[in-house]
Amino acid sequence: LEATRLVEAGYAPDFDLIVTVEAPPEVRLARAVARGLTPEEAARRLAAQGDGAERRAAAHRVIEDRKSV
Repeated sequence: LEATRLVEAGYAPDFDLIVTVEAPPEVRLARAVARGLTPEEAARRLAAQGDGAERRAAAHRVIEDRKSV
């Protein structure tokens, strides 16, 4: 399950462990473009996802992934 959806739906307290993998916005943008989105489409999707603060706050573990595509 996606951590974002767990948090948004209010289910986070029902889980013993929530792990989220975080990457800088520029890396996330490059990955989305590599999967076939235009830079504009990718930027809109990333903007719609918010900054992830609520997801990180609910996570028991945060994995930082800074590798490029």
